[in-house]
Amino acid sequence: MTDNIPDIPEFCDKTNLAQQNRSNRKKPPQWRLFAGLCCALAALVITACVVLFPAFPHRTGSEIPYPECAGIVSDINPSSHAWRGLPATHFRLANTGIADLDIADMDTGNSTFSQIGYTNLGSFFEYGIDMFVLATVTHIEPGIRQTSTLEIIDILWRRAEEAPGVLPVVQWLFSGCPGEDNTNLLREKGLYLLPLGYETRDDESYWFVAGDWNTLYEIDDQGRVWSHSPLESFNRYDGESADTFIAELKHLFANTEFMAAYSHLGRILSDWTLADITIKSKSVEAGAYYGAEYSYTFSINQILSEPTHDSYDSPLLPTDKIVVYGGQTDSLPLTPGKRYLIFMCRSGDDCFTISANLVAQVTFRNRIKAMPAPYDDKTFGTSLFKAYLGYKVSDFQNLAVRINAWRESFARFGSSFP
Repeated sequence: MTDNIPDIPEFCDKTNLAQQNRSNRKKPPQWRLFAGLCCALAALVITACVVLFPAFPHRTGSEIPYPECAGIVSDINPSSHAWRGLPATHFRLANTGIADLDIADMDTGNSTFSQIGYTNLGSFFEYGIDMFVLATVTHIEPGIRQTSTLEIIDILWRRAEEAPGVLPVVQWLFSGCPGEDNTNLLREKGLYLLPLGYETRDDESYWFVAGDWNTLYEIDDQGRVWSHSPLESFNRYDGESADTFIAELKHLFANTEFMAAYSHLGRILSDWTLADITIKSKSVEAGAYYGAEYSYTFSINQILSEPTHDSYDSPLLPTDKIVVYGGQTDSLPLTPGKRYLIFMCRSGDDCFTISANLVAQVTFRNRIKAMPAPYDDKTFGTSLFKAYLGYKVSDFQNLAVRINAWRESFARFGSSFP
């Protein structure tokens, strides 16, 4: 029996030789191809995580970022400049606010729609200014429509785009006569703090002074600032040092909560109901005023925000429906059974209207997916929800809560900066 047992050293040599021969064999090409594909796939996944992960909000509550707060604030540190303009009387502009604006003037060259709605500093951003500047007027072309050439001294806030150092600004005389000092028109050699917007109207593009019918921040020959406004939200710094006012403005413009509250989203939240809904059914009503219209019934999953204006405080009812008028019926298909995050504006006792720019589909992971919008403009953009790619419904609700709280606080204490 012992004759069949191999010699131990000889057995080990043969075993090692067999293992060496197996390891020296070439791996089949299929294995190499599979390993390469696995490595490539792993690299792709890692790259996607690095690129896409920052776009998804991984923070909660007050740390969730506002993607709409674009803009650049200049150096906030207080300065000691001897700002001096022209002697200025402490006059009030003839217009005492929106209540006294003659709507009949809207069709004349003496007014523009852009003047309506400026009631506090936040409203400048709410309606889309492009810059807030300290500037001196180097030249004017007087008239009922006046063009003033501004030399920019400091840009307190601007959008991300580069801003010119010298630019022409168009104004329309609201009261008084051209050449008088106490009007809304800028004065040659005057020094001003101006919210500026850029718009295109009747195939003409120009810069304008936002809200200059009730507010015109002017710095006098003593370095004091005058708003010429009857509104306390604007005139609380009248007679104070321009340096003090400029420092306050820069701190306010650098405040993320303030900028978010008066962003496009903030303005929509003040007027529209925001709800998480599921579409139940769809019907077509022929012969409507705006052409054929779709009517949708829906169930409410959650109401995220309701309008803050008293005239829009009618709550959602179980019998409510959504009406989509003819111009949007093709661009805004809502599918029964699917879930949507949607802004709705009440248009009747039992129905709401919607805009294609203010609708998002909610995916199975509760994330927001913007719906395609049929048009693009400065007021509504392509889709409000495009900036919130990857946000969950709960994330969006947190933003709405923060914005509404800030707006309520700012409205309550409008005479003081937050």
